[in-house]
Amino acid sequence: MPISIYILLFVIFWGIGGVLVKRGFHKLTPWQTYALDAIGIALPMWLIYGLLTASHLKPVTPLTILSALFITSFYALYYYTISFGEIGLTSPIIASYPIFTLILALLFLNEHLTAIVAGGIIITSIGVILISLPKKIRFRVEKWVVLSILVAIGYGIGGYLGKLAVDEVGNSTYLITLAISQVLIVLIWRIFINEKFPPLNFNLLKFSFWGILLFNIGNILFYAALEKGYASIIVPLSNTYITITVLLSIIWLKEKISLRQLIGISFVVAGVLIVGLNSNFESNGQQNTILKIEISPQPTNIPSLRQKAQVGSVIDGDTIEMADKSRVRLIGIDTPELKTRTSPQQCFSQEAQKITQGLIENQTVELEKDISETDKYGRLLRYIYIEDVFVNDFLLRWGFAKLDLIPPDLKYGREFKDAEKEAKENRRGLWKSC
Repeated sequence: MPISIYILLFVIFWGIGGVLVKRGFHKLTPWQTYALDAIGIALPMWLIYGLLTASHLKPVTPLTILSALFITSFYALYYYTISFGEIGLTSPIIASYPIFTLILALLFLNEHLTAIVAGGIIITSIGVILISLPKKIRFRVEKWVVLSILVAIGYGIGGYLGKLAVDEVGNSTYLITLAISQVLIVLIWRIFINEKFPPLNFNLLKFSFWGILLFNIGNILFYAALEKGYASIIVPLSNTYITITVLLSIIWLKEKISLRQLIGISFVVAGVLIVGLNSNFESNGQQNTILKIEISPQPTNIPSLRQKAQVGSVIDGDTIEMADKSRVRLIGIDTPELKTRTSPQQCFSQEAQKITQGLIENQTVELEKDISETDKYGRLLRYIYIEDVFVNDFLLRWGFAKLDLIPPDLKYGREFKDAEKEAKENRRGLWKSC
């Protein structure tokens, strides 16, 4: 299924889900709604998801737990927030959270702000102000405005922490940790209030149930899209769900939204898209070039012996784990390194990992040996082919890797040198961005 279909579906599900949850507040409190979400829907759904993807589960790290508890606390605050204000107004403010993620990156990762991104931040800020201002200006800030901004900040920080955690343990482990963390937050929240768990009466729960279910299905589709595509496009586009939420809040919930506030909502949507798309393209350099790559057959000097094998997962741009858990290092190339506990992330490492995932993850490939069987780390040394694509050559030719010829494995040395030269001359990938 194309990524565009994933995006369309989760945007629709999130947009409708929020309105249904808001409608459900006629019967349930925010805490009861979150309890239904955490215990009745999210926990079983994500545990089943974990069982289906058990081969991808990894040990939980302290960062994973910290990140999960942090973001699920703000999930709880989200329900509390939309119970106070019109969902057609709170949702756009909350959807501005990528701005706060970007601010963190500027403060702590030494990233640079382009003029276009600065303009996007200004547009978003103007939009939030237009949404928040009451009809009559008075020196009192509405509770729903403060809570909405607080949730947006929390989501922004949570997105930053979540990205670090997912890099460590993967999506499957992180989502299961989130589900368990939600239950803990429900129980902790229960200590401070005097409310009972929602009764098992479907007529009472129906709006909340369907809204929460759509939220969680949307989450599955969102993470599936992230695995298939680029976060720099998917995350900004995901926030367009607020257009559906706003329309339904006016049509179905009969919320009153002024022309000024509608203009503000438009500003927020436009600003978030500008910031999300342009900041990632600027920092990731040739990402738009990556998206336009047409995979064409490469000259392979067809060898006499190739072995078919099933790829499990991609560790980084030049290292993969096979279905049998053996690891393979691509011969003759070196892609930038991802962040580890002992070394920082190198420029263009995520792009290299993503393109390798898109080419061969969970696919049947052909492996070709040169002279050496393994490297000093015990990884198999191989050339990799999928259909007519020579993967080692492809990564060099499109600027995802640098030449790394180590004797005696020099069978395609001349071809690889030509491929790297082509990438340099055309300023592809890391040769432009790094």
